Amino acid sequence: MEGKEGINVLVKAVDAHYQDTYGLTLRAGRWLADREVKDGRYEFIINETLLRKMGYRKPEEALGRTVKIWLWQPFEGTVTGVVRDFHLTSLKEEIAPLALLNLPVGFSQAGVKLAGGHTPETLAHMKNVFSRAFPQEVFTYDFLDEHIARLYAREDKIEKLFTAFAGMAIFIACLGLLGLSAHAAVQRTKEVGIRKVLGASLPQLVALLSREFALLVGVAFLVAAPLGWYLMHRWLENFAYRVAVRPDTLLLAGLGALAVALLTVSFQAVKAARANPVHSLRSE
Repeated sequence: MEGKEGINVLVKAVDAHYQDTYGLTLRAGRWLADREVKDGRYEFIINETLLRKMGYRKPEEALGRTVKIWLWQPFEGTVTGVVRDFHLTSLKEEIAPLALLNLPVGFSQAGVKLAGGHTPETLAHMKNVFSRAFPQEVFTYDFLDEHIARLYAREDKIEKLFTAFAGMAIFIACLGLLGLSAHAAVQRTKEVGIRKVLGASLPQLVALLSREFALLVGVAFLVAAPLGWYLMHRWLENFAYRVAVRPDTLLLAGLGALAVALLTVSFQAVKAARANPVHSLRSE
């Protein structure tokens, strides 16, 4: 490139309609013209990452610069536009320096935007046109959303597995809490009866029976929160572009666990608190 050391650049051959098809945004300049190359000079669109690699801060600074890119032969031309960074691969990989040029010999596939509603008929028509133009080739197609989904197929399987096992764990934990709360209610039947005779209200009795379980959930949260943060942080390190595990997310998870636990325990607590104290105290 002009006045610069060599830079490893990803090169993609596109036509004049690529921007409209995929909804790309130009930061400066214009898109590639739909015309034949003259005098062996090409027009290039570069992305923001390549702009920074070239040492420019503003997109306008790169316009009109001469660049030379080596493929199977050198391709020299002028930068006519700077496009906002976009992903060609998954979020696990950083956006690479990218140069786009109108190079029909490099076209290997076509992107078609469908209006919807007549997809089968449109695909059949595309296949017919393709077969007439390239009778020796096999027509294959792929939907963009399906292609993107395949990039994260592993994460999708992990999500389903974790959801299933988390659901089973929550269900088993609720059964355990239900049994513990029933046992605690039986052990404190007379205490509940005495407190009720002395004027304790239903919410006070429910809080009395639920307090210990809320403390256990709090201790469990203090153990699980750092471990959960560490494991999520390590998993997110696989992605070049990721969100941070925020404390409020962990806090929300803890509050959700507390709510599930209290909802489970409150069933037995309310049942014990509403019992007639005469039956629990008659042996006294």
